[in-house]
Amino acid sequence: MEFQTINERFFKNVIMKKYLNFVLLCVIMNSLVLSNDFSPSQLVSENATPQNFYPDMTVTEDGTIYVIWVNTTDGGDIYFSKSTDHGVTFSEYVAVNQSPNQASTIGYNGPKIAERNDTLHVLWSDQRNGYDHTSAFYARSIDGGITWEETQVGHGYGVNFYPELMVTSDGVIHAVFHYFQAGSWAYRHIAHTRSTNGGDSWSGFKTVSNYTPGEPCDCCPINLHELPNGQLIAGFRNNVSNIRDMFSVQWNSSNSSWGNLSPMSYDNYNVSYCPASGPSLVSQDSLIGMAYMTEIDGESRVYLALSEDLGDTFSVNISMEMTPVTNVYQNHPSAAITEDGNIHVIWEDSRDNGNILYGVLGAGQNFMTDISAVNDSMTNSQEMAPNLGTDGEGYLYAVWVDCRFGRHIRFATTYPIPLSTNNDPTPDKFSISSAYPNPFNPSTQFDLQLEYASEAQITVYDINGKVVDSIFNGYLEKGYHKIKWQPQSISGGIYLIKFMMGAQEKTHKIIYLK
Repeated sequence: MEFQTINERFFKNVIMKKYLNFVLLCVIMNSLVLSNDFSPSQLVSENATPQNFYPDMTVTEDGTIYVIWVNTTDGGDIYFSKSTDHGVTFSEYVAVNQSPNQASTIGYNGPKIAERNDTLHVLWSDQRNGYDHTSAFYARSIDGGITWEETQVGHGYGVNFYPELMVTSDGVIHAVFHYFQAGSWAYRHIAHTRSTNGGDSWSGFKTVSNYTPGEPCDCCPINLHELPNGQLIAGFRNNVSNIRDMFSVQWNSSNSSWGNLSPMSYDNYNVSYCPASGPSLVSQDSLIGMAYMTEIDGESRVYLALSEDLGDTFSVNISMEMTPVTNVYQNHPSAAITEDGNIHVIWEDSRDNGNILYGVLGAGQNFMTDISAVNDSMTNSQEMAPNLGTDGEGYLYAVWVDCRFGRHIRFATTYPIPLSTNNDPTPDKFSISSAYPNPFNPSTQFDLQLEYASEAQITVYDINGKVVDSIFNGYLEKGYHKIKWQPQSISGGIYLIKFMMGAQEKTHKIIYLK
């Protein structure tokens, strides 16, 4: 028995040393990755009632931003807004749907938007013909979203939820949605229709999920994605006895059918509830990245799965963590890929009362870096439904549901927009959020709000009370600020950050991993 105990200790020590060496390697490699700092958030849904949900966004190569969402004040309406200055300002919202108060939202069943050649395309679920005949409706705008014309493209005698829309490089508009039997609500399949003439007319329905066993998770969104080789795939969560892995099928344009069912995740975990989230797919050259949620030991977690052979196999799973944590719930990821090969992900994360977190997978790396918060709110409610996009220069654009004043749509970007455009109401108190991430490497940050301008000192101390760094020493205007600290040439350990704002003072404890 003693010999066995010694061996157990020996192997535990070996494993621990290997783990520490791995962490050290990660720290060294992390220092090579540049940070992506998001701007203070802007209010997109200004003047709308505070009941806004499930935004979708498309960003053009030149940085024009188009955002849609559903407002549920009197039932449901699809609102649209745009920005032609990288998000400095957004236009007054307009309603897309012509039949007021009939847009439907269940779970994360929100509208979708796409753009091609200055024409905007929108798809949503609409119950104007009765709830048991909720159908998919399509709208098109050729004047930048000022006016819209719409048509029904879903089943007339069925129920359609979770619509997905995309315009492929050949100009074909594709729409898919879950199809239920009217009356009985029996699930049928994922249905697909397309338009080859810019939305003037639409094809008959094709079955996307034409296979057994199992069926698609009928309360999880579908993701349409065009691969670099022009192949169109539909990604979705399958359900076989509550094993809800991700799968894809391919569109065969030669015979107008879907086939080649392929797994994209292999977690084999039992998820007994509806996750209300599907995959978020990006690709470049032969690489495909899929951000998705799965459940690990009873906690939902977001992962980034990679395929280096255009989806034939997904062999790498990357966690949205730098160190293992518990009692954290993640969901609803959205991914984007930039020309440098970096894959960027934002997602809902429950830590620090619920935030939208961001992380980047550098090209050629196998771990996430720069994990930080996108939102600048400091509430006790989970921020929701993030969506991420990028322009031709590699700047990132994010929208989400913010809950600081009801439910509103907010926006942030890595594009260098002026800080003075922040249109938040003036804070009514001095407040500092917890550090995020914490523990951290290579950087951490705080959300600071000031009800009046003041002299400010932000100083870092070690646990012995010795000053090791000065983050800020000067004058801060009233309003909202992001405070970031990236240590240089100090050892890992526990540190105290003291915030002195005039006569007010607060101290936070943080842990630097190195």
